[in-house]
Amino acid sequence: MLVIAGVVAFGVSSDGHAESAVAASILKSKMLDVSAVLGDPTATSVVYVQTRRKAANVALSGDVVGTDQRVDVILATGNFDASAWGPPGRKGPPIEGKFLSLVIDDATGGILDTGLSKSKPDLSQLGPVQPLDR
Repeated sequence: MLVIAGVVAFGVSSDGHAESAVAASILKSKMLDVSAVLGDPTATSVVYVQTRRKAANVALSGDVVGTDQRVDVILATGNFDASAWGPPGRKGPPIEGKFLSLVIDDATGGILDTGLSKSKPDLSQLGPVQPLDR
């Protein structure tokens, strides 16, 4: 059973425990908003996977984080540029990538982590990857 309340959907697993997940339409909307800010409002191949925050960050960037709540990881393909979002006067190579990832808190729907990469992260190691291109 799935009930949508605001931006968070609550399901009941076969063993009767409540599970939550941010609604797919909200996930896609968040991704398209961020991708537009980073220069590509027509990002494609948007997929997501449900996992835990620590595993998500290790798989995406190798980063270590201090919390391990349930999250949705969203990945989109496009031409992204975050150079304008660096500190004022920033020098150095452009901050660009073909793959944009967002880590969304399952309980609140808030964006916890973002990333750009030139190579596609393997989300399948985190769980079943599902399309958001609908």
